[in-house]
Amino acid sequence: MKRFAALCLLFATAATAQMKLVQVTGPASEKDLPAVLALGAVAVGESTTVTLRVRNIAQSTLVVRTVVLAGSGFTMSGQPTLPHQLAPGLNMDVEVRFSPRDYGTYSASFSVNGVSVMLTGSSTAAAVLMTGGAQIPSSSVVDLGLAERGARIIKTFRLANTTPEPVSVQTANVTGNHFQLAQDLPLPLELAPGNAYEFNVVFAPSASGVFQGAIAINGRAYRITGAAHEPPFPKPTIVVDLPNATSAQQGKVSVRLGEPSRAIGSGTLRIEFRASSGAVLDDEAVRFTRGTPRTAAFSITEGAQTPVSEFTFQTGTTAGTIVFTAEVGGWTSTATMEIAPQTVHIDRTRAIRNGSMLEVEITGYDNTRTLDAIAFTFYTARGDAIQPGAIRVSAAPDFRRHFEGSVAGGAFVMRAVFPVAGAVADIASAEVKVTNSAGTTESGKIQLQ
Repeated sequence: MKRFAALCLLFATAATAQMKLVQVTGPASEKDLPAVLALGAVAVGESTTVTLRVRNIAQSTLVVRTVVLAGSGFTMSGQPTLPHQLAPGLNMDVEVRFSPRDYGTYSASFSVNGVSVMLTGSSTAAAVLMTGGAQIPSSSVVDLGLAERGARIIKTFRLANTTPEPVSVQTANVTGNHFQLAQDLPLPLELAPGNAYEFNVVFAPSASGVFQGAIAINGRAYRITGAAHEPPFPKPTIVVDLPNATSAQQGKVSVRLGEPSRAIGSGTLRIEFRASSGAVLDDEAVRFTRGTPRTAAFSITEGAQTPVSEFTFQTGTTAGTIVFTAEVGGWTSTATMEIAPQTVHIDRTRAIRNGSMLEVEITGYDNTRTLDAIAFTFYTARGDAIQPGAIRVSAAPDFRRHFEGSVAGGAFVMRAVFPVAGAVADIASAEVKVTNSAGTTESGKIQLQ
């Protein structure tokens, strides 16, 4: 037995000679650990921490094989996976937390490779904060939950005296935007041993987001959080105001809500075009008149209903379907408007004499993009048709090439030139007939310039 004790003593002495236990007191300061380290008095439910350091003071590698903390009310964190090697002059830090859950005195043993120090602490009589039957440590965060903006969440808390002595709560308040006490507490609040007092904290967000606050009891702060989301948007509807649903028109489209909105946010309205002819991909003239051609953004304020916003659009110059799509929150609504095929529309005409030539110019659009037959007839001042009468031309190939390479829908400018054998001055007017898949359009008499 004597030999065994001697061996243990020699081992402990060697370990002490190879390493040193110190307390970290600052970023670049420390002090030697005494045999008994007092961590002081802490209120029940509160905590205090101390950083303990193991330093290798030898010229050889130190192998840390055991790090043990034994004692109620004390916990340890930061220790490395063991065994852990420390080169000469290097350190290893461990954080010890003292958090008494009951009233009384506490002690624990902290040892590294068998070298130990005693840790002591005590708890003072103070009310503890509880919710849902569980005590809340001051370092924890209580989540009050997720609420709709404008709604309320109420959570019940309990101030309890778990000590054998009377405790007094002198101050209690709630801080943080959107958090408040549901009622004033009767301060100072005297709690006999085993007694408790319940109170409610209200989370009433007037904005969406994540919010933080605190419950302060006698200067001790307990963090609380809450999150808020926007209320759901009412379903939008699209109303199109276009008295004459044909090409080359301007109309108005509005987004409306079925009921006043409780939500605040934004939405988008898109316009797209689907041509009647599969060979036509798009018509860029189908667009909103302001801003981005195919997408319009709008804002929704609380209480908004009808209309949320109104936009002017143009129908382009191609037959097909115009599709409006409104997106608000998780809702998507659509409305369609058909632009039917129509005969060629003539906007402007001009006929001029140019030496021995006649030039006829037609500006218009063909929303079917199928313009084919064209007939030109020239007249004298008396209104007689000049022989040979109607000059007919099949222009389908030319117009097909024009429309395939155009981004202007069915719009076109046609210029026809005719050589004249004879007196050009005798020709007073011209008339043009153009035909597409929807029918024939006549220009009427065009006076020569």
